[in-house]
Amino acid sequence: MSRPYRDFDTAREDHYSAISPYVPGMGFHFADGSPFGTDLEDPGVLVYFTTGNYDPEPGEPHDQSHDDDLVLGGVEWLVPGDQAANPPNIFADEDSSRHLRTTEAEGWHFESERDFTGLHAWVHRGNPEGVFHPTNPTID
Repeated sequence: MSRPYRDFDTAREDHYSAISPYVPGMGFHFADGSPFGTDLEDPGVLVYFTTGNYDPEPGEPHDQSHDDDLVLGGVEWLVPGDQAANPPNIFADEDSSRHLRTTEAEGWHFESERDFTGLHAWVHRGNPEGVFHPTNPTID
């Protein structure tokens, strides 16, 4: 899935570019075209957080001179419109024998300013709030 993109140079080579400014509790979002989709193998969006060498302000655009200071934290799926009440089921976590702190259904969140519903999966950076929680408190 997103493992090759732990190396940010690979993401750049595959034409990923920033689609969001810096968002506290998330980082920067990158996509290689349309960020929309519900394919488990292609989340559409890679979410990178910054190291101590890079400290952007909230809302600040990504500075490419700091590409080496980005670390892959998670991925995100986006669907157009407000679908938080009836989101797609990508992982079928309700059938899992594991207890999840935040279920997939609880993780889907509507972004009214940009008119999409999103689901983060913090699969590269542990999240004490849960793998599907919209934000990660371990990221500034």
